[in-house]
Amino acid sequence: MPKKTRQLLLTSVVGSALTMLITIGLVPIFGVLAASIATFVGFFATWLIRAIQMKQLRTMQYKGRFFGTVIVLLIDCIYMSFSPNVNFIIVLSMSLIVLLIQLPTVVESMHVFRALLKQRKASKAK
Repeated sequence: MPKKTRQLLLTSVVGSALTMLITIGLVPIFGVLAASIATFVGFFATWLIRAIQMKQLRTMQYKGRFFGTVIVLLIDCIYMSFSPNVNFIIVLSMSLIVLLIQLPTVVESMHVFRALLKQRKASKAK
């Protein structure tokens, strides 16, 4: 399998350039918070470009849940960062939404965990 270091370099440069441009553009408006926003956007862009290059977005099994969770968490972070009085109920509601989005994954993980425990008990009994 050939190494694709040129693609890795390209995506890293794009993500870094995007991070720098956003930081320069947003620091006068948002101050230090602009760095974290820019870092998120830069890393997300890097990941997205690499996923597209590897054609993983088409085969990612839980992409709807993943993107839904990322969007809700991003909204939650923005709300907590910019709201002068953070409302606990809103933050708790966002957390519950994430839990509901991820509920099928949690249930599936619990089934796998139970199966592994049964398998472990069966092997100890022998």
